[in-house]
Amino acid sequence: MAKGVTHLDGMTPCTREEVGLVLREHEAYIRSFARRRETIYTAAVSMDEAIREAAYRRRYGIGETAGSGRDGDPVYAAFDYAEDMTRRQRSYLLRRLRMLGLEERKYGAIMEAFGSLPPSSQEFLLDKFKNGMTNEELYTRHVGKILPGDTETKVKRRIEDRVSRLVRQIAERCTYEPPARTRKEDRRLGSGERR
Repeated sequence: MAKGVTHLDGMTPCTREEVGLVLREHEAYIRSFARRRETIYTAAVSMDEAIREAAYRRRYGIGETAGSGRDGDPVYAAFDYAEDMTRRQRSYLLRRLRMLGLEERKYGAIMEAFGSLPPSSQEFLLDKFKNGMTNEELYTRHVGKILPGDTETKVKRRIEDRVSRLVRQIAERCTYEPPARTRKEDRRLGSGERR
């Protein structure tokens, strides 16, 4: 299972890599939702202030933003500029909040699927991902005593097979359905923009 996944993608169905991410980072990841939401709100305030400053400059003909709108009226130009920038800001921030909301829903669906496993399987996965137990520790605690014929490779393979099977079950049981993408989102996501 690749460890290269760094966030949940709300625009795609659940993957095994995303399940691994949630199991490894679940406490820190859930705390990051509040922090990221606060960052978006802070950006909204900063953008509002920047728009007001730019509109003021445009209204009074200060600096490079000076200009005039319909019939040479600087007040109209300032209003028009502020309205356009506010519309763009709203669109950008709503898109970021939507993507964060989708990510939160996907996280919840993964945790719900994890909760549908038997308690012994949940404990096994938490010991693997959260508690960082070695293969030998996991084998001794969850499979049985390591016997003289059990080589290190055999122990590792049994643990990895069980982890892989359980993670696959979580991904399959995950009920998260990504929303249909708009053409604009397809173009944006196709060009490499993630959020």
